[in-house]
Amino acid sequence: MVRKLLPIILAGAVVAIPLGAWAQAPMDYAALAAQYEQEAKDARAKVQLHEDMLKRYEGVKVTNPKTGLPNLNTMTNHCGRLISEYKEIANNAEALAKENRAAAAAAAH
Repeated sequence: MVRKLLPIILAGAVVAIPLGAWAQAPMDYAALAAQYEQEAKDARAKVQLHEDMLKRYEGVKVTNPKTGLPNLNTMTNHCGRLISEYKEIANNAEALAKENRAAAAAAAH
């Protein structure tokens, strides 16, 4: 017999549970909301880290040791890209937390 598994991510780890068990288990929306809130908080901290790093790179003259040419664009592009990505992660996690909070409130009634 082939069992269908549903992969889910919990605390950064991928866990596979039997699909039938997932369908029958009651959802703990409040716990999911708390997880998403923490994920958003962690992502916002990464945004701040890379914004601070970006500020430090402004005006700094860094050269590529191989070519002797300025290499600052690589670092500023890196930070800028991660700032955008972590903001998107935080926004998505906050939206999921809000939806799960609403589901928890609805399930409580």
